[in-house]
Amino acid sequence: MLVFVVKLIKFALSLLFLFALSAPAQADEIMAGLGYDRAHDGHGFDLHKVGKRWVLYFYTYDKAGQPEWYLGIGDMQFETISGEFLRFTYDPQADPPQTEDTEFSGRFFLDFSEAGSARACDDGVAREGAEQLALFEWKIGDESGSWCTEFLRFGQQAGSNPYLGGSWYAGAEDNGYGVNIAHMDDKLVAIAFYYDSQGSPRWALGVSTPETALIKLDHFTGFCRLCAPTPLVTTPAGTFLPRWDGSSEPGSGADKAELALAYPHAPFGQFDRKFTMYRITDGVVAVARQRYAYKPPPLDFCVATEAAGTGSLCAIKPSDLDPAARDIYARGSRADETLGFGYHAVAFPPDGVEIKGVYIHLTGSYGRPYNQDSGAFANRLLLREALEAGYITIQPAYNNRFAVNLDECSGSFKKLAVDNCAGNVRAEKITGEDLSEVTDTPPADSIEQRLIRLFAYLESQGVQFPYALYRDKKINWERVRVGGHSQGATHALYLGKYFGAARVCVLAGGYDVPDLVPSLPPERLADWLLDTSVSLNIGKVRAVTSIDDSSYEKFIRAYAVLGMEKGTHWQSFDGAPYLDTDGKVLSGHAAVVKDPRFSDLRAQACWQ
Repeated sequence: MLVFVVKLIKFALSLLFLFALSAPAQADEIMAGLGYDRAHDGHGFDLHKVGKRWVLYFYTYDKAGQPEWYLGIGDMQFETISGEFLRFTYDPQADPPQTEDTEFSGRFFLDFSEAGSARACDDGVAREGAEQLALFEWKIGDESGSWCTEFLRFGQQAGSNPYLGGSWYAGAEDNGYGVNIAHMDDKLVAIAFYYDSQGSPRWALGVSTPETALIKLDHFTGFCRLCAPTPLVTTPAGTFLPRWDGSSEPGSGADKAELALAYPHAPFGQFDRKFTMYRITDGVVAVARQRYAYKPPPLDFCVATEAAGTGSLCAIKPSDLDPAARDIYARGSRADETLGFGYHAVAFPPDGVEIKGVYIHLTGSYGRPYNQDSGAFANRLLLREALEAGYITIQPAYNNRFAVNLDECSGSFKKLAVDNCAGNVRAEKITGEDLSEVTDTPPADSIEQRLIRLFAYLESQGVQFPYALYRDKKINWERVRVGGHSQGATHALYLGKYFGAARVCVLAGGYDVPDLVPSLPPERLADWLLDTSVSLNIGKVRAVTSIDDSSYEKFIRAYAVLGMEKGTHWQSFDGAPYLDTDGKVLSGHAAVVKDPRFSDLRAQACWQ
C-alpha cells in the first residue's frame, strides 16, 4: 500500500490518499461515494442512490490491464445492496449511440453488515482505520471475486455550498457516457466514463477543486481483477471542463461541461463532447441503514410444530420443496427406510429477541432433524438453546444414511484404497457434485441445494433473514454459523476450511479415517485434514467432546494437527452417567448435544 501511495503522489490520484483521514462515518448511515479494497488498490467503485435504487460504477481493468467499467443497478435489503452489472458499447453513428451488451452477464453484492468476519477481510492485509467495511462480491462474465472494501475518505466531510457529488450525464437525449464526481471538503475527484474508437467502455480520473476550471484526467494501466498487483502506469487522457452556473441548484440544467478525451492505447480513439450536465443520482451524502427487524412468522406452512421454550419449532418436508429430494434413503430394508434423512427442522426465536444471526446445525449419522415416523424433533434441547441465544436455526435433513468413517471410507480394502476418500465424500454430500465412488448424493439431496430450496421457501412464506443466505445458487457461508454433531460436526469443519463459514461449532466430531494412498508412510488422518494448500482459520472454530466418547483420542489428535488448543479452541467434559431431559441414559458421544448439564459448553462453542 505504501509503495502504491508514493507512486500516486506523483500522479493525479495522489490527493485521494495523501488526504486520507480516519474520521469515522456514522454507524447508522451508509456513505455514498468511493470504495476500494487495499488488496486491489487501483480498482474501485463509486456508489450512489437513485430514488429507491442504487447505482454502482465499477472502474477496473481488463485482462490486459486496460481500464474498463461496468454499471451496477441494484436494490438494498437491510444492509446488502445486490443487483446486475451492465456493460455498454458506443457507436456515435447509431441511434441511440449507446447499446447494452446483451451477451454480457454480471452481478454484484455489497454487504455492509459484519464484513469484518468475511474471509475476504481475513486475508492478512492491514486495514487499520478502515471505514465502512463491506464485502464486495462481483461476477464479471466467467470471472468472480470477493473483495474487502472500505469507504475512501479524502476529506473531513462531504463538500458543500453546493455539494457536487454524484453521477452527471448529458440527459436522456445523449446518454451512455458521463462523469462521476466525489466531493469532500474543497476537493473533487472526477471519473469520466467514455469509449474508445471501437466503442469499448473506458475511464479516466482526475483530482481538482470546485474553483479550478479545467480538470486534467489521467488514463491508468493497471492489473486485472484476478492478477497480482503491479504498479500503475499513468498517461494523460485529456480534460474535463465543468462550468457551474452557481445561480441555481446543481443539475437543474444550467451547468455546462466539455469533455476532451483521447484513449492513448490501441485501438485509440478521440471522445469529445460539449453538453449540459444533469445529475442523475439523488445528490445525497449518506443514507440511513435499513436495520433488520425480526418478526416470528405464522407457522401454518409447517407440517408439524412444537413449542420450544418461548420459541417455536417447525418441520418442513424436503420433497414438498423439491420432488427430486428424498425423505428417506430408499424403500426396501428397514434400515434404509428408517435411518437418516427425515424432515427439515427450523427453530424460530420469539418476538422481541434480538436476532444475532442464522445458525445451521447438521445432524449426525443415521439421525433425523424431525422424524416423520415418530413425530418428534430429535434435538429439542439444542434447538431451544440456539433460538434463546438469538439465532434462527436451520437443521436440514440430508444424505446421512451412512457414516463417513464407519460405512463409506472403511470396512474393506477397496474403500481404504480410495484416495482422499473422506474429503471427497464430504464434498459430494455438501455440493451434490459427483466426486466419490463410495457415496451417491445427487444435487437434490446435497446440503447446499437443500438449504437453498429451504431458504427460498421460507422467504416465500414471509420469513425475513438478517442477511442474504444464498447468492447465485451458492450458500453465503461467510455469513452463517454452522455446526453439527458427529458426521455433521465434521461436515461443519470441512465447511469452515473450504467454504469459509463465519463460525464453526464441532460437537463430538472433527476426525476422519485416513486412506491407504500412499501406503507409506502411513497417514494418521484423512487427506483433507492434512491438506496445507488451504488454511483453516482456527480462531473461528470451537469444539466440545466428552472424554468418554469412544472417538475422543481421534478427535484430539485431529485438533492437535489443526493447531487447536485445549481451553481455547476445544473443551472436554466427563460426568457419567449422562442423561437427557427425560432421564434417558446417554453415551458420552450423544451427551454433547443432549445432556442439559453442558449447555454452557455448547453455548460457548456455537453461539457466543
